[in-house]
Amino acid sequence: MISQAKKSIYLIGIDSSDILNCTLQALKKINEAESLILSKKFNNDCIKILRQNNQKIYYEEELSRNNDSILWNKVIKLLDSNEVIAHLIDGDPLLEKKGVNELKFFKEKKINCEVFPSVIGF
Repeated sequence: MISQAKKSIYLIGIDSSDILNCTLQALKKINEAESLILSKKFNNDCIKILRQNNQKIYYEEELSRNNDSILWNKVIKLLDSNEVIAHLIDGDPLLEKKGVNELKFFKEKKINCEVFPSVIGF
């Protein structure tokens, strides 16, 4: 079992076409993470910016094709070798049921999970 004392998962809302369209707090949390999880649907320029920090990047589609609970269980396995993982989600993680379910899943597993709904609205 994972020692949850230091392990954390951040669910961070990001504009997948413009990573700079988010809060400073979200950028700080992204920089704190050792590994990032995001969709291949993110804009290539966003991915280039994320790669500049030399963090390990995992793609949702490679971890699980279409089953959220499989993806989330693989994220838990990644915590074996990471203290902090940031899951970057296009849009606000809590506006869709998927983000709410992900938060609930990690809380039920007693893993520290924090949400940063960071897309700046106009």
